[in-house]
This record gives sequence, C-alpha cells and structure tokens, in this order.
Amino acid sequence: MMQPTNKSSVNRRQFLQHSGSLAAGAAVLGSLPPTLFAAGDDTIRLALIGCGGRGTGAVGDALSVPKGGPIKLYAMADLNEKRMEAQRKALQEKFQDKIDVAEDRKFVGFQAYRQAIDCLRPGDVALCTTRAYIRAVHVEYAIRKGINVFMEKPFASDPGGLHRLLRAGEEAEKKGVKVAAGLQCRHSPARQALIEKIREGAMGEIPLIRANRFGGGGGLGNQRENANKLLSQLEFGKIHLLWVGSGHMVDNLIHQIDECCYWDQMMKSRFQFCDDLDDLNYDSPVPVKADQNGQFPVPIPGQWTEV
Repeated sequence: MMQPTNKSSVNRRQFLQHSGSLAAGAAVLGSLPPTLFAAGDDTIRLALIGCGGRGTGAVGDALSVPKGGPIKLYAMADLNEKRMEAQRKALQEKFQDKIDVAEDRKFVGFQAYRQAIDCLRPGDVALCTTRAYIRAVHVEYAIRKGINVFMEKPFASDPGGLHRLLRAGEEAEKKGVKVAAGLQCRHSPARQALIEKIREGAMGEIPLIRANRFGGGGGLGNQRENANKLLSQLEFGKIHLLWVGSGHMVDNLIHQIDECCYWDQMMKSRFQFCDDLDDLNYDSPVPVKADQNGQFPVPIPGQWTEV
C-alpha cells in the first residue's frame, strides 16, 4: 500500500522512485500534478543511450507529455558522433529549450553509456535504445546508480541477456527504481480492455493462442569490405545477425508474443547465461564472420546456448 504523500518533502524525481511503474516513453509524467511537488529543481533529466530513430522517438514522446512538468534531454551517448549530433540538432529545432545537451555531455564509444548515466541524479531517466546485444549492460548500470529506465525492444540478443535483465529487474524493485519497456500494446486502452474480457472468460476456455505477423523484406546482401567490421555489423545486422538484435521475428513479432503472454504467466527460459559484453571496444573481433567474398553463412548462427 502506498503511504500518504507529503507535498512539502517530495519532488518529481522522488515521486517516480516511490510510485508505480514508469510508462512507455516516460508518459507517466503526464499523470503527476504540478502542485504535488516541492519547490526547487524538480526537472527530470533524460540521458539518451543510442541515438537512432527509436531513441529520438522515445525522447520526443517524453518531451511531449501534456502537463508533465519540467523535463529535458540532458546527455547523449552513441557510437557515431555525426549521427548523435544530427539527432541533437533535429531535437533542438523541435523542442528548443527542452534540449540541454552541452558539449561535455555528449559521449562517444562503448563506454559512453556510463558517462551519460553518470550525468543523471537518482530519479532521473535513462533511455536505453541501442541494439539489443548490449541492452542488459546499460540497464544494469542505470539501476545500480538509482536511475529509472526506459528500454526499447528487443531486450536482449540471447537468453543470457534476458536472465541478466530479469535479475536487474529484481534489483530495481528492491531499490524502488522503475523500469518501462517499449511494448506499446501494453499501453493501449483498447488492448487492455480486450485482454481483460478474455481473462474474465468472455471467449470461454482458451486451449491455444497463436500469434502471426506478416511482412516483407529481403535477406542480408553482400556487405563486401564491411562484412567483418564490428561497427558495420552493428549497423546492418539489426535483424540479420542474431548476436546484434536477435532477429526479425523477435524484433517485431515481440508485440504479438507480449499480448499472448500478457493475460497469463510468462514462459520460463531454459537457457544458460552468456558472456559479459561490457568489455567491447572498437577493435573487438566480430562474433559472426563472413567469407572472403563478404557472404555470410546460411542460416547465420547466433549466440543461443541451450543447456
């Protein structure tokens, strides 16, 4: 049970720590009445880790919450400095003074996530939106620092990463840190109403649930001289290399899988833990190698290591 809130001693960041889960895109900010919080610097700072389309989209969602109170993008981290700066300029043009990313709060490299998160205060929000291969590393660090987390899907590239996230979630619960996932169906009132009807038995006993997703798209073409470059694989391997992003089905069908699991207990994994990815650097070898002509094996192997 939640304890009565003392207006004079609680600010917005503390409220996030002691209230319900952070909704996707930091939408929970819209439910916090401005008069609830104490005077002073109650601005919620965001750190964007991974400055691609999904990351900047999450920033846009967070900064567009009606009556959400003061919130700003405060730090950014990415492997590509040019992309990061281009996205910062685009966000600045749209949101103006809500983008407060000084030069010394823009970080580049595999360790940049630490520097960006270190700019935040407990109760602020880290937006973890890189490729899935390193999601668990970023989320763990944020939770360790007392920072609320929004993480995009897919969440990990192998079951070991998922186990790490589950353990991180347990730690977050102990510390009062909130974690939200980019599964938009969870935040759809229509979907919630439908699932509630199913739970109440409107469709009778459900012996089988099947989720389908139909879509087009080609295979992975010849990457030539970029085939065995680590940073290149992180770019073109989003859905084609399982070690990078866990594949097309997990990346997209995850929404339908989530809906199937939403009304019932989540499936339990039978997989062992995989290696720590925290020591990657620009010179790290690529986990999946192409041949001398730049062609990848079919099927492309991943990191799955079943017990």
